[in-house]
Amino acid sequence: MITEKSFIVPIYDFKVEVAVFDNLEEAHRKFSDFMDKGTKACTVEYPDSRVKVIVPSYRYAYMVHEIEHIKNIIWKVKGYKYQEDNDEVDAYLLEYLYDRIDKIIRKHLASQC
Repeated sequence: MITEKSFIVPIYDFKVEVAVFDNLEEAHRKFSDFMDKGTKACTVEYPDSRVKVIVPSYRYAYMVHEIEHIKNIIWKVKGYKYQEDNDEVDAYLLEYLYDRIDKIIRKHLASQC
């Protein structure tokens, strides 16, 4: 089963499309344009201020890895430069992305019960 949801990161007006999967082969079939056989999760950047993140329901470490990519894409699109002496902006964005994607994964898992 694959669950697809999206949300807007409010302050940055940036769309994040999320696809959560249970079966890697099913994800490879559905998202063959983005995932080859060795890919276990991925983030796809689109030219119109949005990304698609494809993550498994069973391995949160992959989600965290992809969230770093999402954050960097948002910063690139918005023209923000990372500040070594003040990483609060990064931390808040990472926290927000984690919470939103975590909720989607939890709903995905709950729908299987």
